Amino acid sequence: MTYHNVSPVLGVVWHAQETLNVYANLGRGFETPTLTEVAYGPGGVGTNLGLQASTSRQGEIGVKWQSGGQRLEAALFDADSHHEIVPLSNDNGRAVYQNVNGVRRRGLELGWRGAFGAAQRLTAGLGYTYLDAYFGESFVNAQGATVAAGNRLPGTARHSFGAEVAYRPWGQWMVGVEAKADSKVYADDLNTQAAPGYFIFNLKTGYTFKLGATQLYVFGRIDNVADRHYIGSVIVN
Repeated sequence: MTYHNVSPVLGVVWHAQETLNVYANLGRGFETPTLTEVAYGPGGVGTNLGLQASTSRQGEIGVKWQSGGQRLEAALFDADSHHEIVPLSNDNGRAVYQNVNGVRRRGLELGWRGAFGAAQRLTAGLGYTYLDAYFGESFVNAQGATVAAGNRLPGTARHSFGAEVAYRPWGQWMVGVEAKADSKVYADDLNTQAAPGYFIFNLKTGYTFKLGATQLYVFGRIDNVADRHYIGSVIVN
């Protein structure tokens, strides 16, 4: 199999102020099937060399502001895919893939990071993503059921949130806490099964020191401090 494509990208930046940039990007994407995706044909037998490469049109507009140890970013994005490569079925670990047209992803990303104090020993950050990913056209799945246009793309969370606070009590020693949250994630194209949303906390610490010209960083983490039971990933379909 041979795949070929031209993927042009155009981007512009407007330096509105000394501390503010406004930008826009527009381009086309190209994704060939992987060896894993063509390994099994329909029913898990043979290969799937009929799988086509996916192409997409992507656009983004955003702003970036930075001043006084504070940084703020915001972006709106939109992407349409043709021949999107999605899982068709899974049978005893053998995943079969297919092409689907009209897959749409659009959303919003917000990010903030700041440092505080004369020595900026305290730092913090927040991040949020809203993702509306769905099938724009209906199609028939491996079981012969019709996946309706408008169904959410499985394996994607509509809302994702992250936060972090870190403090350096002295020298190069750092202690911090992180928070992460995702909304529910559908596990199938029909949107009948879903992994529920979750919210977890993590603790971390680290120390940076030098040995001659070499700089070393030693760190430790405790993830999911509250020992929450959650589904962190799904195998689609």
